[in-house]
Amino acid sequence: KLDMEIHEHPVIEGGVGEIKVTIDHRDDRGLEKFIVRHKDYALWEARRVALLERGDKEAWSKLTERQHFKYRHLKKWWYPLFYFVYAYVIKCGFLDGSAGFYYAYYKAWYFLSIRLLLNEAQRNSIEALP
Repeated sequence: KLDMEIHEHPVIEGGVGEIKVTIDHRDDRGLEKFIVRHKDYALWEARRVALLERGDKEAWSKLTERQHFKYRHLKKWWYPLFYFVYAYVIKCGFLDGSAGFYYAYYKAWYFLSIRLLLNEAQRNSIEALP
């Protein structure tokens, strides 16, 4: 329920090996693509939170500890600030200079967007988010 909308899950037939070289993931499609993609992710996560809040025990059981923490606290006012501090200070994003700051800032924006989408849906008594 919702996980397959964004994340690919390979179906493997046969043996599985190990890649022993560094994989350099370059997603250099620009800021506009980043913002559009994260707007879509925020809508997806808001739907996921709404599903979890309806008490879907199967969905909760599939979450990692980190996801449990995130979804328990995502609607709290402090979560975007918490994530900024986590990404920029605790995970040493400041060592990446302005790129580390911008990453932490946009992740905080992302989590704030989810919170605002959920608040708007609740305020307007919307059953399902767009």
